[in-house]
Parts: sequence; structure tokens; C-alpha cells
Amino acid sequence: MTAEGSGSGFLVANTGVVVTNAHVVGTGNEVAVKNLQQQQFNGKVVYRDPALDLALVKLDVEGTPSLSLGTLGSIKVGQSVIAIGNPGLGLQNTVTRGIVSAVGPYPELGPGTWIQTDAAINPGNSGGPLLNSHGEVIGMTTVKVVKAGVQGLGFALSSQDILEAVQRFFPQQQPSTTGNGRLQVVSSVGDAEVYIDGKFVGNAPSTVPLPAGDHTVEVKAEKFSEWKRTISVTEGSDLNVKATLQPQ
Repeated sequence: MTAEGSGSGFLVANTGVVVTNAHVVGTGNEVAVKNLQQQQFNGKVVYRDPALDLALVKLDVEGTPSLSLGTLGSIKVGQSVIAIGNPGLGLQNTVTRGIVSAVGPYPELGPGTWIQTDAAINPGNSGGPLLNSHGEVIGMTTVKVVKAGVQGLGFALSSQDILEAVQRFFPQQQPSTTGNGRLQVVSSVGDAEVYIDGKFVGNAPSTVPLPAGDHTVEVKAEKFSEWKRTISVTEGSDLNVKATLQPQ
């Protein structure tokens, strides 16, 4: 919050690094930040990129909880997403749900990779996280298109652009990332259910970030025998498996 306005933001490192929109912090160098418990902190704007509408704010605190950033490869068209923010005319810290409609460059908004989503984005949501079903940040909500005849058209700057900015400005303070490898599961039966280590993660095809080690993969579909394998994931790996299900 500044004298010029307010919006949303989120922590990406345990050293108090906050990501938000450049238009949220305005032209000032200091901002007031409130967490969910309504505690207020003073923040300093340490980086501002008007072209990407991205700003980094440093809080004078340590050991802060933070959100994990997903990789660009984990963003898939059609996947479910939620947007969290503080809409000016609604309750604070609210959640809306939608899907990823498209991913790619959009020069009208500036450089970088953009995520188009139909999740409801309202004034005050700017700078908030766009999360996948695993709780990873895949983007930062930035703009909603308001135009006659246009509905459900919002955009978020991708997590890859956020990661590059944080690593460039805070080379010693790496943001949190989830998983040391990536596993994509496809199935011979469309929309079969995928379970990793006994937990439902979505319908095939499904892409999941996983820590290094052995993981049990199960694929299930009605009227088909269950497919089950143990997959070894290593750091930095990008694995693809296909489950061929047999009729019962």
C-alpha cells in the first residue's frame, strides 16, 4: 500500500522478498505491507520494471513463509488455476478459480511470457499470485481486459519471468522452488485418474513436479485394470511415462 494506491503481492523467499506489480507500488520507494494477520511491515522498493509491470519489495524481516515458483514447463493450457488477492470492493484475501486459456508472448502487454486465464481478476487483485493445483505460483495476476463484448479475459506474468528477476537482483537469495524433477503421465485411456504416492494429482495427461527419489505412480479408470509402477526421479530430470490400461 502506498499513497498512490494498493494491491496484492506475495513472498517468494524466506528473507522477506515480495513480488508485486510496478503499478501497485507506484513511483515511491517505500510501501506499507500487511499480512493475513493484519500485521504491518515497512517495505523498500528495490527493483521496478515498468515494461513487465513487475516490482520487488524487500521487507526488513527474516524467516518469512514463502510460496514456491513453478517452472514454465509446468504451465499447461486447460489446467485449473486459482487467483488470490484483495479486490477493492470485496472481502480481502479472496480466491477465484479458472483455467489457463493460453500461454505465450503478448507484445501488447510487454516483453516476457504471459498466461491468459478466465479466473476472475478485479481491481486490487493486481500483483497477487496465480497458483496451480499443487500450490505453486505459475504467474502474477496483472491485468483484466475491460471492453464491451469481452468477458473472462485476464493475464498474468509467468513465473519464469518472476524467477529471472529475483535471481538477477538477489543472486544470493534464491526463491523457493518445488520439486527437483518433473514427471508427465499420459494414459491410453483419456481422463484416467493419476495418483502419485497414493495421492490423487489429476487426470491424465498430468504433469507433476517431484522431489528426487522413488515414487509410486498409479493410473486408474473405470472398467480397466489398475496400472502401477515405481518411477525414480533424479534432480533436474524431465520424465514421461505412458500407462497402457487393459480392459477388465
